[in-house]
Amino acid sequence: MRKLLTLLFTFSIITLVGQSYIPIPADSTSEWRVNTIHHNKKDPCLINNKFRYFFNGDTIINTTTYSKLYKTGIMYLWGQNCDPTIHHYENSYVGAFRNDTGKVFYIANYFSIEELIYDFTLNIGDTPPYDFFTLGNPQIISIDTLIINNQQHRRFFIDTVGSTTFDSSFYFIEGIGTSNGLIEKSHWESGTDLICYAENHISIFPVGSNCILNIGIEEVFEDENNIDISLFPNPANSQITFEFDKVTKDQFFVSIFNAQGQEVKTIEFESGINNQNIDISDLSSGVYFYRVNSKKFDKQFSGTFLKK
Repeated sequence: MRKLLTLLFTFSIITLVGQSYIPIPADSTSEWRVNTIHHNKKDPCLINNKFRYFFNGDTIINTTTYSKLYKTGIMYLWGQNCDPTIHHYENSYVGAFRNDTGKVFYIANYFSIEELIYDFTLNIGDTPPYDFFTLGNPQIISIDTLIINNQQHRRFFIDTVGSTTFDSSFYFIEGIGTSNGLIEKSHWESGTDLICYAENHISIFPVGSNCILNIGIEEVFEDENNIDISLFPNPANSQITFEFDKVTKDQFFVSIFNAQGQEVKTIEFESGINNQNIDISDLSSGVYFYRVNSKKFDKQFSGTFLKK
């Protein structure tokens, strides 16, 4: 029996190492939708960024060819007595990308030095090369495989060394990016989420997501419709709560997907409430994606949570 287990383990390792590497497609067919909320301790206003990243054309830096990364979207402040000005970004150059045998290198537009930001040749116990997650000492603690667009993509889970709890919402995926986005970092003063990754304007990750890729002023609710939604607790045992920052007259519904992109729950929120409890005791332990849609507006909230 021990020999059989050893053979199975060895075969699994060979299969994982031997599978074909899927590069991040740095071409005009790819786009990433990212939402970031940043808190500045010196200012009560929250900075909300909604960006779409995409590649357009090549550039040569020190005789090496890179793909040029751009972003388009909006930035505005959220909170009472905050500046209501909405700042627009239109095809703003972000930096230069290149793939090289399981690794991705990046030169930011404000920097002149090439950085290794992704290394898909790493193993469990290794440290990611780029500080996407700025809390503590990050380390790869688990690797699994997802089927995305009929291809196997390796997913690398990251946690902080010495942490007493495992936050499995931090990961990066071969050919996609991270749970934060493509280049976004996450730390205690900000929250950032990859809303979706799309090819040819069709969302393919998270599987089954219906992502709004066009970004504009229409995404900012006016007056009573300018709301925000939070989820707690995270991680959760048997129940999660979605809470609105104010009572809304709009109706929302939430869809919950498992790590394979299968929809496991759909719940409709009644209007005139500011919170909604959802029983998740029937769900297996693991990472889940959620998407909250407005019935009245073309508005969407999304994120992840961990079921213990």
